Amino acid sequence: MSHPPAPAPHDRPLLLTNGAVRVTPDAALTDAILLAEGRVAALGSAARAAAADAGARVVDLDGATVAPGLIDTHPHLLHFAAEADGVLSLADAADHTEILRRIGAAAQSARPGEWVFTTPVGEPFYGVAASSRSLPERQLPDRAALDGVAREVPVMIQAYAPADPGVAVFNTAALTALGITEALPSDLGTVFAERGWDGTLTGRFYGEVQELYVDNPFWAELLTRIPRPSPELQNTTAAAIRAAHRRGITAIYEPHETTLTELAVFRALRQAGVRLRVAVSPEYLGGASADGIAALPAFVAAVADAARANDDWIRVLGPALSLHSAFSIPPRRLPSGGFAQGAPGTLPELLRTFTASVVAAGLRGSLLSASPSQHDLLVDVLQHTPGFASTPDAPWIVQHLPVVTPAQIQAFQSLGLAGTTSPGFARGLPEAMLGLSTSLGAERQDLLPLGRFVDAGFPVAAGSDWGPASPFAQMGLALAHAAAHHRDGAAPFSRADALAMWTTLGSRVLGWRELGRLTPGSSADLIVLPDDPLRIDPARLDTIAPLATLVGGAPVFDGGEVFS
Repeated sequence: MSHPPAPAPHDRPLLLTNGAVRVTPDAALTDAILLAEGRVAALGSAARAAAADAGARVVDLDGATVAPGLIDTHPHLLHFAAEADGVLSLADAADHTEILRRIGAAAQSARPGEWVFTTPVGEPFYGVAASSRSLPERQLPDRAALDGVAREVPVMIQAYAPADPGVAVFNTAALTALGITEALPSDLGTVFAERGWDGTLTGRFYGEVQELYVDNPFWAELLTRIPRPSPELQNTTAAAIRAAHRRGITAIYEPHETTLTELAVFRALRQAGVRLRVAVSPEYLGGASADGIAALPAFVAAVADAARANDDWIRVLGPALSLHSAFSIPPRRLPSGGFAQGAPGTLPELLRTFTASVVAAGLRGSLLSASPSQHDLLVDVLQHTPGFASTPDAPWIVQHLPVVTPAQIQAFQSLGLAGTTSPGFARGLPEAMLGLSTSLGAERQDLLPLGRFVDAGFPVAAGSDWGPASPFAQMGLALAHAAAHHRDGAAPFSRADALAMWTTLGSRVLGWRELGRLTPGSSADLIVLPDDPLRIDPARLDTIAPLATLVGGAPVFDGGEVFS
């Protein structure tokens, strides 16, 4: 490739040529694209002709593939980055020797009173490709092993999210700091405190010991006493955006556990020049109690005020509500710090108040619905909400959709809804989060029915919420899952369908039509790839990594093979 200097935003036009340009997943390839003033100006021969007239700079792609920038519609980008701030990673630790070496080094550099917190072993946050069972020892080191490298410094090996095995480990200094003694009962409901052959605590706790979605009263209360560091959200989020750019992400949608405070972080980063398209649906976390329901209209009004500042970079779509966490009675820990206090109440009344308030405000809602019973409630409430309308340009959004029946897909499509899911759901779900049987039984055919979504014309975009982080790995999972689990008459789920979930369908779900495609007039958000995702062996999709990423026509990531 020829390497002119990287263009500055809205600098002279830029022509990318001698490659393969995928305008959309289902369009014919072209071989050149002209970018000007942050948008796509022309394609193919028209691009080359216009480039000559405009004095454009030319980059020879040397056969590389250009595709639309990817849209991640459920990344928890700010949250996951905040959770990792100041945390020692054990994600790739190979064995106990490596785990203890890393913890010992962190303990030696810890300041007085500071804890050492680690990630779980394996891919955070929800990935099940690896875990402590993948270690040669088949489990995490115990309290005695941790004491050997960190006697004075409290250490906690964390469990981030519901998973199997659910395990967290404390050393003696951490147990002492938390006031946990040998008198602690071993059986704590859904939490089990392991003891050794001599009856003493090993420091390993099993069961519902994760950081998120905690309903066990003992563990929920314990989390409030663990002195987690407060993340510096602007710095951690900026770093997470840079990492997203390396994965080819140019736009995100944050609808779950995202607050108006966190929206302000994204807006501050944009003011500082960070280039990422961000759509947000701040979530109502007030619970389903009488007081929570009464406070909901004021929250919707605050979201409407925030939406008035929408622009080409940061957009508020409307408020969000999570059906599956509205009944959480113990406090649940938020990934960016602090806790949300759920409350018992009437979920249908909360949902009716939410939809009525959103309709009255002229906004659109985003609803996290994770099980068939929640889908049925959602459909019933929306069908009976006066004035409800979900349009192709501004659809209401249903999040997650890990298990959904054919009748529910049809109902969603008839209501004009759009959806977002994570292909990673296919890799294994903690059944406790879904209220399903361990085997899934007859519901197995309804697990992530990607082919049915396509057949029904129900637009469902993709997100990385339930790992892996790589969109191309997610595409590979989607293809493998659809091929293995859906032979019930649904049309084959293709590589074009998988790519569309990260491009054109993401644009459609968000109602942000300038994104997810490279047609003239669209935003010049694109990625340069070493391989064409629609031609590469599907088994190798997860090996694709962008060579460069551009947002608004300006490089935000360059691996050294395009512009450097």
